Amino acid sequence: MPRFANGRAAPTFPIDPRRIFVNHYQHPADIRVRTARGGKGRGLLMLTITVQADHGIVRLRLEGRLAGLHVPEVERSWRIARFNQPRHQIVLDLAAVSFVDALGKELLRQVHRNGDTLLAGGAMTEAVVDEITREAVQF
Repeated sequence: MPRFANGRAAPTFPIDPRRIFVNHYQHPADIRVRTARGGKGRGLLMLTITVQADHGIVRLRLEGRLAGLHVPEVERSWRIARFNQPRHQIVLDLAAVSFVDALGKELLRQVHRNGDTLLAGGAMTEAVVDEITREAVQF
């Protein structure tokens, strides 16, 4: 597995250099990624990912449901932030997340195992983050 000079594992997914080396994090404006999925009789389910960088911290603020088809997009955004800013602290802000499914919990476990921060904001996300951190302490 390829590694950075600081010992962190480098992403193993294919990287498009035109997208990853554009340093969006230097701009004061937020970078927003929206994923949406509509279904028959279910309406529109949306997740918004806002990436902000400030004083050595890259914050990925999630709004909506961390479930299903949205999870790979969150993982992609997290890996790109980690790759672009290897010395910055990465924070996943879950304050506006309304639901987390099993696949989303597995991604949060991976983020936590990598040493990045999970920031909860509601009763549901606090329960999920507590569960993940308790599991990490038991091992």
